[in-house]
Amino acid sequence: MGLRVKLTLLAAPADSGLTSGTDMARFLITQMNGGVAPDGARVVSAANLVATHRPGVAAGELLPSDLRPDTDSLRYALGWLVEEFRDGRRLVWHAGGIDGFDALMGFFPAERVGFSVLSNTDNGTLFYLWVRASLLSRLFGLNRGLPAILADSAPLLGARTAELAAQTQPANPLAVASYLGLYEDGFRVRLDEGGGLRLDHGIRSLPLLAFADGGYVVASGPGAIVGQPVAFAVGADGVPVMTIAGFKPVRWLTGG
Repeated sequence: MGLRVKLTLLAAPADSGLTSGTDMARFLITQMNGGVAPDGARVVSAANLVATHRPGVAAGELLPSDLRPDTDSLRYALGWLVEEFRDGRRLVWHAGGIDGFDALMGFFPAERVGFSVLSNTDNGTLFYLWVRASLLSRLFGLNRGLPAILADSAPLLGARTAELAAQTQPANPLAVASYLGLYEDGFRVRLDEGGGLRLDHGIRSLPLLAFADGGYVVASGPGAIVGQPVAFAVGADGVPVMTIAGFKPVRWLTGG
């Protein structure tokens, strides 16, 4: 099964939270208690929480159908996603991540069951998807078989990375000299102190390796972009253009 997760190249607010397991538990309990914290203090009105949990526009494109086999609908709420399953069960959840960190929290309102996953691993998204699928399978008999599929995906991703490494080599600084600089949408292509080619965006600095055919590839980074081909070309107007697979082409702006 091919895993596809949408990526937005923004550093914040993706997973930009500092918390503990206890705090996450208190937050989810408050959500399920209609705004009343575990110590009995009301911190938000029940009406406001109902509004934030109300499903709105469709969001099925966020997860491929293979990852939601028993889902009837997936919709945006206010700061939450609301997923309804074929048995009528409802899950309110939200996930986020930035390089090396991923998080997931959610709760089943009717069953008053909440969960949170905080990880600092390269395969954090894969891990929290596995936890989510395992809870649905073990507690409610939904998404059976999906935990095993996700568990088998980890070694496949590792093999893919090893195969990619065997096909690439460090970029030739002379070959990329005319493409270095700032591009549209905040991208920058540069050489680091060791002469390695880097693709920068916000706080991210991703290594680019070269293929023998003259193309390039993102060698490490977020799961949705690692392994993606990168191509440089000169447009009809003489301005360099960079194309990253899955993103719109961006034009060179200036050197630097």
